[in-house]
Amino acid sequence: TRVSVNRGFSDETEVPGAGVTIGFTHTLESVGEGLSRITHHVSISGPAADSLGPSIGPGITEGIPDTMQSLLRLAQQERA
Repeated sequence: TRVSVNRGFSDETEVPGAGVTIGFTHTLESVGEGLSRITHHVSISGPAADSLGPSIGPGITEGIPDTMQSLLRLAQQERA
């Protein structure tokens, strides 16, 4: 896990016995007065990434839109 204060964080999880490592990078970027861009990046690497990625990727990323909406709600509450 790597953390950059007020900029984001990243982490990796090796899936035991599967031959893949799943990486997540979350970044925050100021894009103007009181505005921010939040970016989530997911990567699947390792010797089995080409064969497993297409089957596990959608399940890993399906929750990202809900997470983004939750972050937006929290940010809006902080500004209120």
